[in-house]
Amino acid sequence: MTPNSVKILCLFIIGFGSITVSHGKIPIFIQNFEAEEVGSRGVTGFTNSGSEASYAAKVVSREEGEPVRNGKHSYRFETRFMGDARPVDKCVRIRSELSESYLVPWREEIWYSYSIYIPEGYQHSVTDTRYVECLGAEQTFWSPIVGQFHRKPDECDGSGNPWLVCRMNKNTFAWSARATAEKCTPTGDRIDIGAKDIEFPTDTWIDVKMQLRFDWEEDGVGLCRVWMDVGKGMQQLVDYQGPIAYNDEKGGYFKIGIYAVQPDPFAHKIVYLDEFRRGPTEASVRLPEKQ
Repeated sequence: MTPNSVKILCLFIIGFGSITVSHGKIPIFIQNFEAEEVGSRGVTGFTNSGSEASYAAKVVSREEGEPVRNGKHSYRFETRFMGDARPVDKCVRIRSELSESYLVPWREEIWYSYSIYIPEGYQHSVTDTRYVECLGAEQTFWSPIVGQFHRKPDECDGSGNPWLVCRMNKNTFAWSARATAEKCTPTGDRIDIGAKDIEFPTDTWIDVKMQLRFDWEEDGVGLCRVWMDVGKGMQQLVDYQGPIAYNDEKGGYFKIGIYAVQPDPFAHKIVYLDEFRRGPTEASVRLPEKQ
């Protein structure tokens, strides 16, 4: 598939829903939510995790006054403080997330792009770690996950931490990676790889583009480059070459949404997603002009 044919394909699907086109090991996949039913929690190409409350995760429309980057539909994540009527003396980990069904290959170049929207008045959490009495342990309080890659663990592994993640820390983005070449290891040491001091705008669509190769070896081909539009056009915020991933049989999967822990007083959060793309080349994930 040539860059021109990819461009034509992208223009063709703007008014349609999801599409998958075979392209060697890495199929082109586009989900713009146009063919998904308004109010639906489940969407093609993804699985849901977290709260099943009616407000937590769903397709929304421009007609309802919701923000949409292109077309008529987008996807809305929401968590609420002490949601689901749980008692105030209980610790509750609240999730509202989408996980891609596709598992990434090892050591193959793969590209992703998508757009997120953070409404004005967003309540910032401060990323820190402190003792939480109802957990009887220290707990890290994170903000929404702008994007992450989580492992598909082997039988001898625990779930562990994601090997690549971008979280919102207060009013800035923070990208970090993890890796280990050891088998049957639940996690690896965290490496801060960029964008820690980049403030994000609100009430506008923030485009994200990633060039990736996943390899856990120190002398391997691991790569993570990230560009984001934070109000001044696309800027490269991450340029990391090094180990990134865990030594598992199967590749991991992309995941996005909100993860909050009560009693975080800022657990009520809303974030939108639109124009998700995955492919083997930069041209295959090019986003359309914003409407």
